Amino acid sequence: MSYEKTVSIDERQYYAIAWSKLREENSPLRAVVNGRLLSVPESFYDFLIWESITKKAGKRK
Repeated sequence: MSYEKTVSIDERQYYAIAWSKLREENSPLRAVVNGRLLSVPESFYDFLIWESITKKAGKRK
């Protein structure tokens, strides 16, 4: 647990509120973007998947 740290009551309240807002959005996917947890569309990672598929298909030829 090298990243373990004590969290203050204020921090806990902040994260509880932030998580409640995310739950209200009811998004099917969450992602950490620039250090922030966000609700994102299901297509958020599609460009990475397509890039990976394209690279693998190119290596097979």
